[in-house]
Amino acid sequence: MALVLVVDDEAVLRNSMARGIGRLEGVEAVEAADFGAALRMLDERPPDLIVSDIDLPDRMGIELLGELGKRALSLPVIFVSAYLRAFRAQIPPRANIEALEKPVPLEELRKLVVKHLEQRVGASTPAPFGVADYVQLACMGRHSVRIESDFGDGRKGVVTVHEGEIWSASHGALRGAAAFMELAFAPDARVACSRLMTGAGPREIEESADFLLMEAARCHDEHTSRGPEMSAELIFVEDDTEAEETEDGTEDFEQHWEAGIDALLAKDYQGAFASFLAAQALRPEDAKVHANLERLRSMGIEAVTPAITREGGTA
Repeated sequence: MALVLVVDDEAVLRNSMARGIGRLEGVEAVEAADFGAALRMLDERPPDLIVSDIDLPDRMGIELLGELGKRALSLPVIFVSAYLRAFRAQIPPRANIEALEKPVPLEELRKLVVKHLEQRVGASTPAPFGVADYVQLACMGRHSVRIESDFGDGRKGVVTVHEGEIWSASHGALRGAAAFMELAFAPDARVACSRLMTGAGPREIEESADFLLMEAARCHDEHTSRGPEMSAELIFVEDDTEAEETEDGTEDFEQHWEAGIDALLAKDYQGAFASFLAAQALRPEDAKVHANLERLRSMGIEAVTPAITREGGTA
């Protein structure tokens, strides 16, 4: 369900806009009376779209754009103001920013909300990896991430990884390891991975990532009768045997491997492909590098060959 944050110090108008937007199918609207409250809500649960007045009692609504940038959030913003002419020059001319003059007909506002939310969904790329894949990537790189699963029927799940450790999980009434076991290889879920922008909260899971992933894979095999085929999907698990530190190219290989992992988490699939390709050149026999390259190739990702200029250089 899409979340819209409505920010306005006029309580009646704010409530009216929120109720009207909240009636849209698949949309939830929440309210903030001032800039400070909007920031707190932004950190607790980043919205998919913001509707904000410009002249707020504590700060200017336009400053929300800078706060979004600090949080690495890119989302549409619709500004509404009774003094639009005075503020218009301060509003950046971007495709995902609208500016409307009060009073705004509710139906016009609703249409703009729908337009921007549809563009946001259409522009997003379905995650090529599942919960288990993202957990392995985050744990190996010691990242802090939030992995969300949306099953399309109202059911949602969340797995939190904090500094490379599986920290918490929730799925319906389930919490902790039980929730993670349900989410790790759940079919038909749209999975999204993002940086953990807020505190990790209380820890709910003490078991190691390797143990939970193996148990989840075993349970999934039993439920689907897929047997050993499941092991092919655990392509990011590192080998049990450690590489000799004195082996030529080990340090370079690890650098390329880590760069590939970081690129995957950032959804830079072309960059990930290039890093894994460089790692494969150093260790052609490495199974996990080969598996990652094959997964990326299945998504249509290939190496980009630099264009040759007339002068003989590269473009």
